[in-house]
Amino acid sequence: MTMESTVKKSRLGLYLPIAGLLILALGWSGLWLFGRQRVGQELDNFFAREAGIGRQWSCPDQSISGYPFRIEIRCKEPTFRTDPRSRDIIRGSLGALTIVATTAGAFDLAHIIGEFEGPLVVSEEGFGKSTTTWKSARASFRGHANRLERVSLEIESPASTLEVNGETQFRTNAEKLDLHVRSPEDSGQAGSYDIALGLVKAVVPALDALAGDTAPVDLELNARLLSLSSIDRRNWRQSLENWHQNGGAMRVEQF
Repeated sequence: MTMESTVKKSRLGLYLPIAGLLILALGWSGLWLFGRQRVGQELDNFFAREAGIGRQWSCPDQSISGYPFRIEIRCKEPTFRTDPRSRDIIRGSLGALTIVATTAGAFDLAHIIGEFEGPLVVSEEGFGKSTTTWKSARASFRGHANRLERVSLEIESPASTLEVNGETQFRTNAEKLDLHVRSPEDSGQAGSYDIALGLVKAVVPALDALAGDTAPVDLELNARLLSLSSIDRRNWRQSLENWHQNGGAMRVEQF
């Protein structure tokens, strides 16, 4: 073997790992672009489904980023409103929303994470307006469009006020709020969900006179909600009535 052929083989051994890395990077980039397109399409499908039941969502200044290991959809000042023809016209707005899908399962949207920036303002025509702020808010969703498996919500330092005709009628704040909702495997009844709610150092001035104490309250609730599949998602008042008429109930296990 000549020295020239030895040099060529050594150079080939040097270039092969680099070529392999380039192929891997190109393949991963293609996968990320596919995931990005899929996430964007799912978001469009969500808007279309919601519009079909009378709810209009907007995602202004939408951006998609997060390469290479996750996909982030960010909306600045997203808004929500019910159908103007409905009985209860409700409008809502948020400071900013970030939706994150990780690379697990090629960007499997069965698990997404949401991060929220306040304030959250919700108003109902002819009733009033609520404003909620917080230090940080994060949610996790597992499930599919027609099947919820688990939702978790964690909020640090939430504070809410309710105004009616320009006057504050109710206010509350807490150090922390945790909410977990999941579909139990042993329920034996469609539309049943377990709920766990925790409040740390909650202050509710409206209840101070009733309780005879102004000290902050720690609250823990564990319960099962039955027959939630019967609710009418277009109208919350009708939802409560439908839920009641179709055997809806809350079974408290710990309070």
